[in-house]
Amino acid sequence: MYNKAFKRSHDVYDRTVERKNSRSRNPVVLARLSELHREFESDLRQRDENNPDWGVFSQFNIEVFSSFADAKHVWEQFEEDAACFVYQRFAFCRTWYETVGRKDTTALHIVAVHDLTGATLMLLPLCIEKTRFATVLKFIGDGMADYLSPLVQDDFAKNIAPDQYNLLWQNILSTIEEKIDLVWLNRQTNSIVGVKNPVTMLDGFDFISSSHALNFPPAVNWTRCARTLRSGQTTKKIARRFSKLATVGKVEFVEITDRQQRQQHLDRLLTMKVANLNDAGILHRMDKPEIRQFYSGLVDDAVLQENLCQFELLCGGKTIASA
Repeated sequence: MYNKAFKRSHDVYDRTVERKNSRSRNPVVLARLSELHREFESDLRQRDENNPDWGVFSQFNIEVFSSFADAKHVWEQFEEDAACFVYQRFAFCRTWYETVGRKDTTALHIVAVHDLTGATLMLLPLCIEKTRFATVLKFIGDGMADYLSPLVQDDFAKNIAPDQYNLLWQNILSTIEEKIDLVWLNRQTNSIVGVKNPVTMLDGFDFISSSHALNFPPAVNWTRCARTLRSGQTTKKIARRFSKLATVGKVEFVEITDRQQRQQHLDRLLTMKVANLNDAGILHRMDKPEIRQFYSGLVDDAVLQENLCQFELLCGGKTIASA
């Protein structure tokens, strides 16, 4: 009796869902929804046109650089105040290009967008890579960066409308003389350290399954930050694991700051990573010399020192985890 009643209730539920879905596909309903959507966009556009900030971004000047030497001044000056990830900083991108960037098949196409006063609004660190199958336009750092996005000024990202950005994007593409087969815009985040990513406004691109960035709450130290982020259950689980480790030996969380020690730590990390990938039978490039050169270049770069964090978890004087 229970099974029959249970089945009958699910049949009723399934028919209800089916009726709802059929109504949602009703052409009259869809037409009305489309009309409402157009009205909504029209109201937004009219509101933005009345915004005094709108005129500031109505026209742009596009500047293209084909080398890091030419782009260095504009890039480093802009990144000081722009919203950007460490993966789009000049030092990171230059290190990527000089090591794993395949300079023989990759041409730089760094685009700076200025307003009519000459102030930089956005910088797109792009490059053109020629593969065996296609010529691809992509962001510098692809393959080694968690996030690939432009450097943007706050007001520009807030005030530019989707139709304006799409027009600007077409103008950027028109600066490329050779034929592009593919525009590769992966690992885009919805926001860049809290500022809207204008690339997500492009027509015809789906960013739903792309990267997501987490902004940590401000805190004096990592312990307080972690305490803010963790749930009570997570804290209890960590405490139990810590207690178990403490029975084996003294537990220490050590930050590595010395440059020479950082290089040694990096060598250990890469060795462990390669061994783990090989044991798992996964194809990889981590054992290539250019990968080691890339990470060593980051550690040696004085500009990136404040953005690099290297830690080891020790138990009884032995390393049990490293990052």
